[in-house]
Amino acid sequence: MPLIRDAFIKRLLVGEFYNEEELAAASAQAGVNIKGDAGYAGLAKINTYGGSDSRESLAESSVARLIVRQSLVEAEPDMLVTDWGQDKLAFLLLRTSKLAPDEALVIQRLQDLAGTLFSHYHMPVQFGMGRPFEALADVGRSFGEAAEALDYAAFTDEGGVIRYEDSSRDASLFYYPIETETRLLNTIKSGDGREAMRILEHIAVRNFQERELSREMTEQLIGELKGTLLKLLDQKAGDDPEFTENLQCRIAQIQPFEGTDRLLGKIGEMIGLYCSMIEEKKNALHHQTVQQVKHFLASAYGDADLTLYHIAKQVGRPEKYVSTVFKESEGEPWFDYLERLRIDKASELLLNRALKIDDIAERVGYNSAHSFRRAFKRARGISPSMFREAAELGDSH
Repeated sequence: MPLIRDAFIKRLLVGEFYNEEELAAASAQAGVNIKGDAGYAGLAKINTYGGSDSRESLAESSVARLIVRQSLVEAEPDMLVTDWGQDKLAFLLLRTSKLAPDEALVIQRLQDLAGTLFSHYHMPVQFGMGRPFEALADVGRSFGEAAEALDYAAFTDEGGVIRYEDSSRDASLFYYPIETETRLLNTIKSGDGREAMRILEHIAVRNFQERELSREMTEQLIGELKGTLLKLLDQKAGDDPEFTENLQCRIAQIQPFEGTDRLLGKIGEMIGLYCSMIEEKKNALHHQTVQQVKHFLASAYGDADLTLYHIAKQVGRPEKYVSTVFKESEGEPWFDYLERLRIDKASELLLNRALKIDDIAERVGYNSAHSFRRAFKRARGISPSMFREAAELGDSH
């Protein structure tokens, strides 16, 4: 479980979750209680360690990380902490309320912690803090800023807590870290156009509002963004040659000096096209899966031991996926659909007076006549025997 928990925290920090359902499922599996969608992301660097790969150095750095981890959790019990390399720890502090009154307190606690670690253990620790986030989708941005703040602290040899806002960023270089590109790629591949556009807007703000890029730097940034789009096409090569060729031509036509708004508009348009294509494929897959489930249930409804596991195995999809897409498509859970199917089949069989109700119950997938009668009355409002009598009276008239 600790490994799963650490992996979950790392994925959350780099922005690998694309929707609330995926996040909720992963947090439940990792045993992590997400207590809010606002907060702070940060990175702690232990400066005494990390310079050697010897067994002794690795052991010392492991002990140091453990001390810092425990100290962080003692200072903020709800903090999520994970190792980030040999000499760093990443942390995430979630809040349910507005952040402004809380920020100064959090920073002061980290400052105090840095002082305590140095005085008690002679352990110099620097903390990089990103700007607060107000949505879990923005954690990756905050964590990237924390890493930038820590890089600045290492360059200036500042100690304690270094906020991203207080770090001096080189306005002559473009901003497009690998973490941001990875998040953009993964978001587009998931078909989440809205989140992809939000990331693109963030890149635009960081480069064209917070910086004054030279012609050369602007050209390099646009080249990197074009490269990101081409990576998407490379990974989908052969899926749709016409779509791929069309986008390749449009990417090639992008020129760095068409004007910021026009450039971002073109890139955003291509991202939208790609996300729409992914969404169409997902919808087609969802529809195909639902039809496969229905087809299977139509032949297997008489199996009293039928479970979601059997259905998922039959259609070759994960149980969670099958359950979710079926409900989204049909407006009811698969088990409600199955019960309705069984009751419909039972209603047909009840018209045959030669069949006993107990036999009908078994035929349509119930372990006992009692459970069948309860299900039938729940669905039809009357017992199976009364339904049969009413049907016979109707026929006689």
